[in-house]
Order: sequence, then C-alpha cells, then structure tokens
Amino acid sequence: MIHFKAILVTPLLLCCAILQAQDSKIKFSKSPSGLEYKLFTAGKGPKVAGGDLVYFKFKGVVSDSTLYNSYRNTQMPYMSFALKESFPKANFEEGLSLMCKGDSALFLVNVDSFFKIYAGAQSPSFVKPGDKLHFYVKVDSFVTKNELAMRKLKEEQEMKDRITNESTMIEEFVKSTGLKFNRTNTGLYYVITKESTGEKASQGDKVGAIYTGKLFSGKVFDSNKSSGNAFEFTLGAHQVIAGWDEIFGILKVGETATIVLPSSLAYGARGAGADIKPYTPLVFDVEFIKLTPATSATESATVAPQSETDIHSEDELAKINKYIIASGLKFSKTPTGLYYRITQSTQGAKANVGDVVAAFYTGKLLDGKVFDSNKSSGNPFEFTLGAHQVIAGWDEIFAMLKVGEAATILLPSNLAYGATGAGGVIPPYAPLIFDVEFVKYTPGQR
Repeated sequence: MIHFKAILVTPLLLCCAILQAQDSKIKFSKSPSGLEYKLFTAGKGPKVAGGDLVYFKFKGVVSDSTLYNSYRNTQMPYMSFALKESFPKANFEEGLSLMCKGDSALFLVNVDSFFKIYAGAQSPSFVKPGDKLHFYVKVDSFVTKNELAMRKLKEEQEMKDRITNESTMIEEFVKSTGLKFNRTNTGLYYVITKESTGEKASQGDKVGAIYTGKLFSGKVFDSNKSSGNAFEFTLGAHQVIAGWDEIFGILKVGETATIVLPSSLAYGARGAGADIKPYTPLVFDVEFIKLTPATSATESATVAPQSETDIHSEDELAKINKYIIASGLKFSKTPTGLYYRITQSTQGAKANVGDVVAAFYTGKLLDGKVFDSNKSSGNPFEFTLGAHQVIAGWDEIFAMLKVGEAATILLPSNLAYGATGAGGVIPPYAPLIFDVEFVKYTPGQR
C-alpha cells in the first residue's frame, strides 16, 4: 500500500522539462470539483470507487523534477492504493476514481494540497507554491470494496477452519507416529527419544541445540544437523518461538526429543517464509547438547567477548549502520537495538499488552529483496501484542506506534529470526527491514 510521505518527501531530481512542455499543449477536461485531467487510453467496465483497492503504475512530476516513478521499480511494478470511502476532491484519489481498468491518464493536482493531505508535510523547498503535480497513471486492475469484504470474510473463515482443525490434525499426526507423547498444559506434545542424567537449564542459561524442523508432510524447512554447529539461545529470553523455550526447560543436557507444536507455540497467525503458512503446527527433532549457566555465560563474555554470537552481532551492526548511511535517512534507536523511523505521524491511541493489533507490512532483506508482504491483499495481519506471537521487534515497535502511524524499522537478528533464520528465505543472523502501518487495534480482555 502506498505511503506518499515515504516516497515523495525525498525526490529524485530528474529533468522532465520536455514532458512539461508537452503537457502545456494538452487539452484537459475538468471535473465538477476543478480537477484537470486527460484520458489517453480508455478502458472498459466500471470505474474505480471509494473503498476500492487499485493496482497501478504512476509517475509524479513537478517543477521539472520527478518525485517518484514506479515504472522503474522492477521488484514491484504495480503500486496499490486503497481509496477512502469519502476521498478528497480535486486530488489524487478523485483522479483514480475517473478511471477504469486499463485506463491511462494524466491529472493535475495542486502540490500544496497534495502534500498536506497525503504526506502530512509542506511541499519540498524547490517547489513553488501553487505549482501543479503532474500524475501520469495507468490502472492495471482494481478490487471493489464489496469484493474486498468478501475476500476478507473468506480468509477469516479459512483461518477459523485452520484453527478449528489444528487440534484434530495434531492428534491424528501424534497417533500416526506410533510414539507415546506427553502433552503439556500449553498444548505442546513431546516424546524423549534419548534420556540422560544431565543437568536441566534454568531461565537465563544459554542453551546449545541441534535440530531439524519439519511440516506434518515430512518436508524439512530448517535444520542445523549437517553443519554440526549448535544453535545457541538464552532460555526464557523470547529469542526463539515459545515452544522452544518450553521444551528446553524440560529436557536435560544430552537428551533428544521429538516435539509437536501447535501454531500458538510456533509462528501463529503470521507463519514464516513460504513453507510455514499461518496456523501451521510443526514438528522438531531436537538434541540438547550444551548448557552454559547464566553466571558462567557472564564470566565467559568478560574473558572472551569474541564468541560466535558477538562476532555476528558486530557484523550485523556494521551492515545496519552501512545501510542507514547509504539511505540518507535519520533513524532513532531503542535500548534493544531496534532502529525505527516514523514515516507517518498521527494523534491516534497506543495499544496495550493483550490488545489485538492489525497491521500492513512489507518485510525485506538489507539488499531490498522482499520476503513477505500483505499489502496487496488489502487485509491487515492481526496478532496479540506482547503474547510472543510475532518476532520480538514487532512486539516492541507496535507498543510504541499510535493507530494510523507508519514506520520503517531495522531489526537485528536477535529481534527477528536469530541464528535459525526462517523459511529458507531469511538466512541465519540476518538483520531485516519492515515497512509497517498500524491500522487498528481491538482492546483485549484485561
């Protein structure tokens, strides 16, 4: 979904004097509100209306400068924008409402009005007051408000079905293995496949593990067995999915186990990567191979600060700093190491722990590769704030944002997917970028 503040406030100063000269020869039509427009190619069918989600390409030009050109964006050739039910007249959304699927058009918008409404800011300094923004737009397609509502109902029903069927799926899978599983109060199933007399870990201890993660179909989505290097995390610090914190609080050093996790103890409503869909139960074969007590871990860090984790942390920090410098943008940093930049401010309310948050997002690697996004669906992703249903960086940023605000965040891997990565698309120790929008929240039960 387009956030004009994020893409227009920092312009690319490309000369477009020829285009402007050509525009002066165009005979424009004028809407009742005074919007000047010209349809170049006429599509067929109904026009875009308030509440519709539109997919289009566009170029915005003002004062001989191109502010944005989506035609050059090869990763996301079509932008998406949801028109308000009651949208501003003589502006960008009215221009879209004059178009059908397949239409190409040019419309002129007062630059001061546009930046005030869509970017919440004053026009760039190089723009003269009263100048016209020239929007060259081609509509690829659009989804009507009613179709969006039906799509949302269908997806909600599918999610309800998955949640309802999940417990049955787990029970049938457990039965099919022929193994005798124990079940905890949280719904975690486990069977110890090799016992030992080793020590148990306590909260704050560092755990080292070998693992293989699988879907019920048997497909392996992640494993560190072939590397021979243990994955390390701090028990109870929410550096891993909830099911891992639970099982490694049960096992002793040297023991192995097979565990079956309901989605509430894994990746929940969000899923992870291409393989782990929303509300997917998972199977892990795990081996507890190493334990470093919390006090020893502290002493060890003092004596030898260049542990594998420290080396990765330093490397990540260097990558994040390099990215920020190259972007030319100003980010704030929290004590946990989360970097954020508010791209759209509001006076909305903040959510509290236990509230259900709804958000639009696009997740990217530092090289710009998009690994996940829900923007084109038009349906926000929902999760319970502070319930560890999402990565730690999400719980942190959505406790800071207000409803209606948008932000770009940079997460070190300890606030994202850590040493395991996710879904084959997020490498181990990968810092991530998310463009997020806080759409709404529903108060939770207090």
